[in-house]
Amino acid sequence: MKKVLKIGASILGVIILAVLILFVFFPGLPTYLYAKDKYEYINVTPKDYPHADVKTPENFVETTVFGLTLSIPPELEKKYPDETEGFKGGLYTDVSGESNTSIIFMENENSNKEFSLSDSIDDSSSKEKISVSKFNKAVEKLGLKAPENYYEFFNLVYTASLDDFSIHKHGTSAAFLIIAEWKEMLYPSYIEVYPFETDNAIGFIQLFSLPSEERNSYKMIVELYSKNNLNHCFSAMVGSDNFTTVQQIVNSAKLLEE
Repeated sequence: MKKVLKIGASILGVIILAVLILFVFFPGLPTYLYAKDKYEYINVTPKDYPHADVKTPENFVETTVFGLTLSIPPELEKKYPDETEGFKGGLYTDVSGESNTSIIFMENENSNKEFSLSDSIDDSSSKEKISVSKFNKAVEKLGLKAPENYYEFFNLVYTASLDDFSIHKHGTSAAFLIIAEWKEMLYPSYIEVYPFETDNAIGFIQLFSLPSEERNSYKMIVELYSKNNLNHCFSAMVGSDNFTTVQQIVNSAKLLEE
């Protein structure tokens, strides 16, 4: 009986020691394994934009709507000339019907809204709720930049991956899981995401859809944040059955000098 008790005590001691070693030296290992198993998009990150060399034709017409300028094919016209707001205020199509190219300039509803990291944390579906200060501290522990505006927040979400998570650092799990939850919310909407920058703006191009049985068009979204105000996003969705036309329009994106 005593021998059995000694063996049991030894096994328990080994288990306790293993748990202590795990907690002290590998505190993030459970989170790492959990994230690797649960989050499909955890290692999906932006790719270099493959169509940067596509030139915009000289006969395209510069058009500015809601602060975003695109050069668009001359046959495109504003579908609802009298509308100045919302979807109708930003829709451009070929009214002759000869082309299925269209552009939707999207009005930024948050243009005057200050960045709120607490809202962004709460908007994730992660059960781990932490304060802004703890989130920022954890992100910096991982060697990443704590976001101070909407561009930096979405750039963090798009670019972070399991390679950025250290299993050896304490206090980073909750923040990393919030980032992982946001990746799961954003990436399913896009086929690919690319970084994009102009002289006075920075942002993303998203490949939104390709031709399928349901639709015969390519679609891209361009999002630009003013370098003078990285909370202010200007965006448009460009669609066409000609992928080169989509690239030509998207590549012309710029913001007016503020």
